[in-house]
Amino acid sequence: MIHILNQKDEIVDYFDIRDGSILNPQMVRNIETLEDTFEFTVATKRSINVQERNRVIIKDNENQYREFIIMQYESNLDGYTEVSCVGSHLEDFQTAKPLKPQSLQSYTTNQAIEFMASDTGWEVADDNEWGGSRTTSWSSWQDRLSLLKQL
Repeated sequence: MIHILNQKDEIVDYFDIRDGSILNPQMVRNIETLEDTFEFTVATKRSINVQERNRVIIKDNENQYREFIIMQYESNLDGYTEVSCVGSHLEDFQTAKPLKPQSLQSYTTNQAIEFMASDTGWEVADDNEWGGSRTTSWSSWQDRLSLLKQL
């Protein structure tokens, strides 16, 4: 099942693979390359709420809900619309205000991630902690996603 949310976080539509309105759902997740995408094809007559920046909620292979942002869609002459989405966490961290050059002295993993996630709407999961603290720094303005990767 795929749920479509508008920019007010209201569910405006849903698609079920069993009803035949969705073809070729493909999720790609690669932590090393920071790739987290979801692509699917839907019957154009059902695609009225498929719009850029709307959000898509699906369950992944591990039965966990995942949120994506529609980045591009294109209708073709065969009566189908191809939809490309990116993981909302990637988009939210990439578009958040960059952080100025600084150093985080003796921060635990959770403290450092909380710092990076501030003002993004994301929170740190409880099971992130690594036993200890580290110091990390950067010498130029950095986007938060690059800094998370650095951590």
